[in-house]
Amino acid sequence: MEVCFWVEGKADQKFLADVICEWFNGSITKIITTKPEVDGQELWMALNAANTKIKILTINGVQNILGVNAQKLKIPFQLNSQQGITNVVIIDADNNPQLRKSEIAATRNLLGEHFPCFLFPDDNATGDLETVLETIINTAHQSIFNCWNSYELCLSNANPNYTIPAKKTKIYAYLEALHGTSNNQKEKLKELNRSYRNPDHWILDPEQKPILQPLKTFLRQHLQIEQ
Repeated sequence: MEVCFWVEGKADQKFLADVICEWFNGSITKIITTKPEVDGQELWMALNAANTKIKILTINGVQNILGVNAQKLKIPFQLNSQQGITNVVIIDADNNPQLRKSEIAATRNLLGEHFPCFLFPDDNATGDLETVLETIINTAHQSIFNCWNSYELCLSNANPNYTIPAKKTKIYAYLEALHGTSNNQKEKLKELNRSYRNPDHWILDPEQKPILQPLKTFLRQHLQIEQ
């Protein structure tokens, strides 16, 4: 079965590729990169050029699959369907999962494609990919997050007008503390270069990290992998 996953950004691409490989031996997975401004036909050509059964393509931000912006996806979604390729969307729930689900329902109507969709962190709660990542760190390194939380508290106490850094920055800081200072090590911090399969940094076992179980169940269903 061929599946095309559509996700928000590069971090989502790499995380999804790594968990598919970890859980299902998905060595035929391919991350596809395109420029944000390409049109629907170019997207389809990029997809078609990737000779692999599992494709993961970024939509370059959730705004590109909600509302009128999703129109650009109509051609590649419909061409995928015509070729027997299943479109699957995985995006963040953010602060309102029910609103996000209604927005996705509107996109299905706009595209004429009733694709399955999973919302990070667990298809039910508020949050995002970073919510998952914060939860699945190796607890041997919990002190890194403890220090970061103290830093956030210090900022708030120092001046309520200070901006608390985004959760993406927190994840970057976590990895930066675990890697060396060489240029080669610094490259490993970039979203597409991270290894979520490194057990010293992340725990991908849903038995230990239950937040992962809904995603594993969802992927198993749509990759049509038997128990």
